[in-house]
Amino acid sequence: LKCRFGSDLDVLNHVRRASAAMANGRPNSMGVTAWVPASPAVASARPRRLPGSFRGPGAVPAASSLVAAGTGDATPRRVVGWCQVAGVAAGAAAASTMRRRSSPLASPPPAGEGGAGGSGGEAQEQTWLTPTTAPFLLLVLAILYGGNVPLLKGIENVTPLELTAPELLVLRFIMASLTILPWAIFNLGKVATVAGPAAELALYLTVGYTLQILGLEKTAATTVAVATASTSIIVQLLGFIFEKKAISPVVTACSVGTIAGIAIFVTAAPEGAPIPLVEKLWNIFRMISAPKMPHEAVIGGVPGEALALMGATFFGIHVWRTTRIISEGDRSGTLKGSDFELALAASQNLIATVMLAIVSYFDSPYDLARQMTVLDRLQIDTWFYILACGALCTGLPSILELFAFKIVDPALASLIYCTIPLWGTMLGIIFLREPFGMQSVVGGILIIVCSLTPSVLEMLDSKRKDEEKIS
Repeated sequence: LKCRFGSDLDVLNHVRRASAAMANGRPNSMGVTAWVPASPAVASARPRRLPGSFRGPGAVPAASSLVAAGTGDATPRRVVGWCQVAGVAAGAAAASTMRRRSSPLASPPPAGEGGAGGSGGEAQEQTWLTPTTAPFLLLVLAILYGGNVPLLKGIENVTPLELTAPELLVLRFIMASLTILPWAIFNLGKVATVAGPAAELALYLTVGYTLQILGLEKTAATTVAVATASTSIIVQLLGFIFEKKAISPVVTACSVGTIAGIAIFVTAAPEGAPIPLVEKLWNIFRMISAPKMPHEAVIGGVPGEALALMGATFFGIHVWRTTRIISEGDRSGTLKGSDFELALAASQNLIATVMLAIVSYFDSPYDLARQMTVLDRLQIDTWFYILACGALCTGLPSILELFAFKIVDPALASLIYCTIPLWGTMLGIIFLREPFGMQSVVGGILIIVCSLTPSVLEMLDSKRKDEEKIS
């Protein structure tokens, strides 16, 4: 300005004339975009770009600082030269601030940036799960968990003898962690927030799976399946002891009926071709040549049935505590929407993988170098089976079940999961062409009826209460 109009007094007079012209709605002769509100009424108007003005960033001159917004105070300050970039940038920032504060047409601050907009990061409540859909989701997840049965049978037939059951379980949980690992990498802070409850749940899973494997070494798989079906009764007892919940006679009766159905189902003699002699000899050879595990020196005298029942107890504790943790939500208040469930699932799977790896390392008859050599000998199709077993039939259900546990009672959830042996056998019939007889059909029907009846009654009762509220 000084370079164009001469002395400071000339500059000041020209700026005053330009301000008066802006107040009257006439363009000034300075060739710049001016924001010089002379009164509160003018202060509420939006700035206009005048003819010949600049169109890039910083196009508002430092003259905008000459007049205070909405006061009409035209007290001059020292006006700098036209080419002083710092003054131009300062004027642009001041004008931008004035526009945000004074313009009635300016958009309100978005949610999450302050004001009454609320928390912008908070997601809406889940609406796709209801008391009707949640039990069906658990039933689908039970089918996925049942897929482990034929997959593990296929893995057992092609893996070397040196690959122990704990090591296979570690590989399974590594693949399960891959399901949610990308989300966990980009949300490490959220995962760390729930590390405490996730470690607790991971401990129950680790102990439950370990005891189940140890029980399978000493007793038949049918016995372990029947013992695992007692999870529903265990969950009810936990609720009665620690939460003072009344024991439901219907759920208890259905739990007993489910255990009886599983006993009938798993002890059925298959109708069809007998097991070939070569396969029988191979199974005997695997049992004889299996190396002695270090844990046998500690729990060698404990019956397999007791180990299986202890494993079922920890599975029941896991279901009960998971529902409690999910119902309480994030106590810190930092996780919104579904972030709490996703972070809990990711942290739980990762910590359980580490715990199982530690157990496998100390409870293996081979050193670490030998274990790595065994992994190198696995074929591509074996790795595909392990990936499907871990990611599809373990990792995905462990994530989705947390959302269903927010709605379904833990006793009902564990009762639905009692159908896992049934779905595992049915998938084996479909994909492995395994034979089955009439006793298997009767046992399967009993399992389905007893495990789903409480959930159906709960849905009908919820529907009746909703209708009463409407009426």
